Amino acid sequence: MSDPVDFELLSSEGLATLPTGSSASLEEIGWVNVTGGGGGGGGPDTLDVQVSQDTPAYSLVTANGLLADSANIAHYGKVIGMTPIFVANGQIAQLLDDDEVTNGAWAWSPGTKLFLNGTVISATPPSSGFSQMVAVARNANIIIVKLGPPILL
Repeated sequence: MSDPVDFELLSSEGLATLPTGSSASLEEIGWVNVTGGGGGGGGPDTLDVQVSQDTPAYSLVTANGLLADSANIAHYGKVIGMTPIFVANGQIAQLLDDDEVTNGAWAWSPGTKLFLNGTVISATPPSSGFSQMVAVARNANIIIVKLGPPILL
């Protein structure tokens, strides 16, 4: 059995630490809802966030429910996951992180590091705003979403 640890959570309000043994839920403290398979074969872990605008499939989303944009410094440190499907304004997006996403229209080279560049993923990092690696190409049509730390440019 592992030792209990404190958990740090990032929201649009900043970073908070929940001490070991805390019984507060994410909903009680006003943060995103974490759902998922829990190892029982029920599917990947997701972050459920209400989007604030129409959000295209394969888009990265902020903790505020906005389409993430590397040119917008207000989005620095707030990118929390990718939606694999279109989500209409006001609906709940089930965002993925640390998971595989498939898109038959992609043509990545295996091993390519992918970045948020503007509002899209790209093999080219942005030249202004902030840079954040968001995935690695497993093959031409599959990426592994894995959010790296953002870097101000």
